[in-house]
Amino acid sequence: MSEKVHGNTDNKLETKVCESCGKDFACGAKSETCWCFSVDLGKETLAKLQDDFQSCLCRDCLVSYKLARMDTNSFD
Repeated sequence: MSEKVHGNTDNKLETKVCESCGKDFACGAKSETCWCFSVDLGKETLAKLQDDFQSCLCRDCLVSYKLARMDTNSFD
């Protein structure tokens, strides 16, 4: 997997490749200030994603998985 630090090393944003769609995106997980921390996936969805993928996903894919999970749960 290709990772490189984005411009300012203080915020530790890295360019990563989404395992789901292949798109490059900025990841701030190592700095503990990443946008993904604000996406509420729920324990089951997060566990499923951790089983299916080794690394981070881009915002579009993460939100898509969240919405798909919400649609699935709406029929329970």
